[in-house]
Amino acid sequence: MSTPEPDEPATGATPYSPPASPVVSPPGTPDTGSAILGAVLAVGALVLLVPVALVGMALASMVMPEPSLFAYGVFLCFGFAQWVYLVPIGIWLRRRGKPQTALGLWIMGAVMCLLNSACFGLLLMMPMNFR
Repeated sequence: MSTPEPDEPATGATPYSPPASPVVSPPGTPDTGSAILGAVLAVGALVLLVPVALVGMALASMVMPEPSLFAYGVFLCFGFAQWVYLVPIGIWLRRRGKPQTALGLWIMGAVMCLLNSACFGLLLMMPMNFR
């Protein structure tokens, strides 16, 4: 009969055994959502706003004699136009008991608005030659 070496673990045992079941919240703890999910929702909603802006620019180019000036206006308002749908979605999420998701949505909306403003500022600094 052989005896196990002192350094060897016993049969079936490992140096680290994970818990038998996943960690669950205690009963009665409300699910407040996820800030990451809110950020993903904000980015997804912005991606859906891009085709709407492109269609608006195309329609404006058919009607207005200087569509390039309108295009700059669309990009200027692009960061602020997202709040038309982000605020109601955030309020709806808070009322449904997901304040963390709403917080992630609003934080990512603010970040995207600041990034859009910075990009628009860079566009304004470029020399414009429309002719």
